[in-house]
Amino acid sequence: MNVESIDANVMPLPKWMRFVFPGKAFSFLSHQIRHLQMVASANRRPASEYVLFLDATCWSVIALLLSPLSRRSKLLYLSMFHQQLACTSSFRRFSLKLLRQLVAWSGAQVVLLECDDDCVEPSLRFDANQKVVLPMPRSTTFVAKPPQSSRSTKKTLRVGLGGTIRPQKGTLDSGFLSAVISGAKQSDTPIELVAGFPNRQGFREDLPGEIEFVDTEDYDDYVRFIQSLDVLVVNLRRDHYWYRSSGVVHDALSAGVFVIVNDYPVASSQVSTPVEVGGVYSEFEEVTTMLRSLPEQIGDGFKNRNMRWNDSRSPKTIEKMLVNAICHRSDRARSNS
Repeated sequence: MNVESIDANVMPLPKWMRFVFPGKAFSFLSHQIRHLQMVASANRRPASEYVLFLDATCWSVIALLLSPLSRRSKLLYLSMFHQQLACTSSFRRFSLKLLRQLVAWSGAQVVLLECDDDCVEPSLRFDANQKVVLPMPRSTTFVAKPPQSSRSTKKTLRVGLGGTIRPQKGTLDSGFLSAVISGAKQSDTPIELVAGFPNRQGFREDLPGEIEFVDTEDYDDYVRFIQSLDVLVVNLRRDHYWYRSSGVVHDALSAGVFVIVNDYPVASSQVSTPVEVGGVYSEFEEVTTMLRSLPEQIGDGFKNRNMRWNDSRSPKTIEKMLVNAICHRSDRARSNS
């Protein structure tokens, strides 16, 4: 069975565009152009039996409209956070309902990451015979630290807040920051608090003095920052991340970092499937408690679990799971016909 990813074949935008357009404009422009490229790329592959189309915007609707007319392959639509956005936006809700109809019309399959969509309202869910649930593949940019590298005996633990700071993330929430600082102060093991995000975002002055700032404007600096951490602590707004994965969480887990994240369905799955490699919290007070007991949580048992987590989410493993799910669904459809 030939399963092909469109995302892997899309060319990145030239670097000079980053200097011509301001930061936010470049991010928006590159995002939209990338999706248009994926639409064009998907429709140039008539020989592939299955095509995995990575998208979460209205361009996926265009791809679904065009695909039955231009190629014989079956489209696999990767649903990343379309359903989450539909919960808070009337336009997104209409777009998602249209997409669901087009999925049914085109015979496409929907790939849901981490967990089923039974945690969102029924009107926003995909039909059971249309969806495949897969764990998110590990980030190949990062290298997991081997079990031999001891962390629980370190004199100082490096705890970070990282990623891109957006309003949808509550990283700079005063209650959250107070809980992190309180946990670091109450810990018997010294904790070094650091925050890594692009300086251009202008939030550096909002950080309390107890937290060191690291500029991660350059992607290589971001990679080094994540790799340097022992623990990543994340705070995500419920209205934007209840059913949505976090990229920085997955990057950190791929790097062998223990992650503390909100107790939301997808985020919880990221740190607990197939083994526990992080902690979840519902109230900020729980963050303080977890930071006080870090050495117990990131000892030898954690390192071995994290290696298992990374092995189970390798691209080759996920590809095998996807193919098996498709074959099983095809066999079941033939037996019912």
